[in-house]
Amino acid sequence: MVSIKSDKNILNINFSVNTPNTVWVSDITYIHVNNSFVYLCVVIDIFSRKFISYAVSRKIDSKLVINTFLLAFNKRDKPKNLIFHSDNGFQYTSTAFRRLLDNLDLIQPFSSLAEVKIHIFDYIEGFYNSRPPHSDNNML
Repeated sequence: MVSIKSDKNILNINFSVNTPNTVWVSDITYIHVNNSFVYLCVVIDIFSRKFISYAVSRKIDSKLVINTFLLAFNKRDKPKNLIFHSDNGFQYTSTAFRRLLDNLDLIQPFSSLAEVKIHIFDYIEGFYNSRPPHSDNNML
């Protein structure tokens, strides 16, 4: 599969797949430790909603993302035709990480800020904010 560098969002907010190793998502979160932070990066298979890999680091950099991704990729026997979804943080858009995905012939959705803004708007206004009231606020 050829990497796609276009303004198309391949997932189109469809986080439902029928087979494993089709779509993976990744994110980084901060964990407060004493007077500083450590960073947890995870890769999740959308099919099972299970963590494939995770890594913790004192640095929030592309090396953290690359290491976490490669743990998952090797653990799952280097799947083909994989879509890898993440935010557009500098770790995921770094030259080193993009080169890795390109060399492995993988796809990473979202290729522009405008595309991200459109899909965030659609998700928040078209889906998330239109959901029924939540019980945590007495259904208000």
